[in-house]
Amino acid sequence: MQQIKSFGILQTAKFVGVLYVVMTAIFAIPIGIVGALVAVIAGKPEGLIFLLFIVAPIFYGIFGFLMVALICWLYNVVAARMGGVEIELQ
Repeated sequence: MQQIKSFGILQTAKFVGVLYVVMTAIFAIPIGIVGALVAVIAGKPEGLIFLLFIVAPIFYGIFGFLMVALICWLYNVVAARMGGVEIELQ
């Protein structure tokens, strides 16, 4: 068994933040575009709330980055005292 002693906080947070942006964009942007078009066609400008789906990937990326950075930092603190997660590598 091998132990993960620590995570590179910045690199891990950047990586996961980009993953969140991509994964959210795949779903949120098409929904936002369709929702905004339907709202405009229906003549309901308050329906433009669907435009928030277009900026959702940015928010998910930012908050994903921040949360993963915090989690990696906490993991590094705890792993230094207790040992890291054990994995078996082949």
